[in-house]
Amino acid sequence: MFKYISGGNPVYTLQPLPDQYAEVLSKLKVIPHLKVWERNEVPKRYIYGSNPRVNDILVEAELGWSVSWTNNEDSYTGGTHGYDNLIPDMQGIFYARGPAFKSGYVSPSFYNVNVYSIIAHILNLKPAQTDGNLDEVRGMLK
Repeated sequence: MFKYISGGNPVYTLQPLPDQYAEVLSKLKVIPHLKVWERNEVPKRYIYGSNPRVNDILVEAELGWSVSWTNNEDSYTGGTHGYDNLIPDMQGIFYARGPAFKSGYVSPSFYNVNVYSIIAHILNLKPAQTDGNLDEVRGMLK
């Protein structure tokens, strides 16, 4: 049924065989607790990619659920990561204290790529070009 499958629990990308694409997609879309997107439907914030080598279907288990290729409920043990990063349980905690930070300030959530920008600013270093943006976290600084 598939030409390629890549990824790991809870997110996989799939490339069905061309003559089975519609059948695979329709069967996936009725599985409870599984989000299914075709390439052009994947949320933009996932930065899924448009390279021809990227598979055409992305599946993601809902938080608390797993994707498995067996019928054995005991086949998967342990925790996992990679769920939707907008779910608060998937977000990290950032604590900061010192002369550069406001006391008692509670910051809105921000992407971890901004931590580098904070450190470079505090150390008065010229940061390299990254996906981080100091303006998104400047509110925590004095």
